[in-house]
Amino acid sequence: MPTAAAAALVVAASGLLGGCSGSGRAPMSGRVTLVHTAMPLREPIWSTHVGRLLGVTSDGRIASVAVNGDRPGNTVLSAPLGDGGEQAVGENLAINPLDDSTVFIAQPRQDRIAELRIDGLRPIGSLPGGPAPDRLGLEAGAGILLAMPDNGASVAVIDLHRRRLLGVQPVEAGPDGGLEGAGRGHTIDFHVVGAGHVAHYKGHTMPADETGAVPVAAQAIAGDRAKSSKVYVATRDSDRLLALDTKRALKGMEVVGRAELGAPARYIGTDNTRVYAATEDSLVVLQANSFEGYPPDGAIPVVRTIDFRRKLERAARQAPLSGLAVGPEKIFLTLKGVPGVVSITKPNI
Repeated sequence: MPTAAAAALVVAASGLLGGCSGSGRAPMSGRVTLVHTAMPLREPIWSTHVGRLLGVTSDGRIASVAVNGDRPGNTVLSAPLGDGGEQAVGENLAINPLDDSTVFIAQPRQDRIAELRIDGLRPIGSLPGGPAPDRLGLEAGAGILLAMPDNGASVAVIDLHRRRLLGVQPVEAGPDGGLEGAGRGHTIDFHVVGAGHVAHYKGHTMPADETGAVPVAAQAIAGDRAKSSKVYVATRDSDRLLALDTKRALKGMEVVGRAELGAPARYIGTDNTRVYAATEDSLVVLQANSFEGYPPDGAIPVVRTIDFRRKLERAARQAPLSGLAVGPEKIFLTLKGVPGVVSITKPNI
């Protein structure tokens, strides 16, 4: 049975940029708050179904956190999954694109992917996950779940319609690898961040074909919400953000946009019009320009840079980031070892 933890009130709240807030008005643009939670979280995602933030805890559970309303910080915890402990579950969560009332998390020791009902965080079943699944990805349009082990050697492709494993794609991502599935379309279609390259795989059946690659070392990736062929990557050990897309001939990949963030981005998120890149100290908001493209020099327009660190209380000022989630009105950041969520209201320009 899930357990519930008492809520903690918002302790630090300060307006950072422009605008006033009040009853009946739109949220203040760029406003930064720290919402205390029952325990630290990592890799948060936004659940539209319950209007709450979901995240993974260090003791192998899923947490559901209220970040709006009268009880910000109210935390509901699942029971420990598997045999408990941090290694009993995978790195991140994925909400079922066929039923947004359920969420997936990998169980590496069991070669399975657990499915839980978001309301109450109760397990309701599991799926085959390929070898030692750890990081999950989604192809929302195709109803496909992706799973990569922590050694980055493969990607398992799971058909959610028939709830079966379609196959396992060998890749060369390495231990720091990552993956991003296409948001639209009806085929197997995903990108892999590897050691020194970003590769694209696509096909109607398994194994999929590698259609192109760009030789760039990346540490974070996010897909464009409107254009499934386009992804954004944060380069490793530099402050560059790159937009990658399929070439006009539909074979190969190329860099179509770039921006300098002032510091390396640790996490990237997107919505329908913008890209959100989180460095250790700032949130950089950029225009996606999904269809109109970028200027001839490829510069991705920066909307605003928000320094969130200086508005946090002392315990949260030095903690490394552990995840980013994009909500309908706010961006949420989690911090390693800190029982709280940084909430940043999206800029209104």
